[in-house]
Amino acid sequence: MNGQHLSKRLKEAGYELALSDNWQKVKVSGSSKLSAPLRAQLEAGREDILCWLKAEALADGLSGRILHQGEVDVPSDYWRFYSNK
Repeated sequence: MNGQHLSKRLKEAGYELALSDNWQKVKVSGSSKLSAPLRAQLEAGREDILCWLKAEALADGLSGRILHQGEVDVPSDYWRFYSNK
């Protein structure tokens, strides 16, 4: 199951998903404890859910657009110090 579908399934079950402050973990909250099958799916799909939540966060913050270096109006020296290595 991919991150989008698993995220949707958990939300439909009444849980809220969020990224940790450093975007390395998935925080799950809800009014009840996760069932064993949902917990197993969450653990198995952790990387997919992280990827999906990061994509959602970037889309929300960038109005759905990923900007390329040439499209951003910043001084050229910026890219020398902050390259996409």
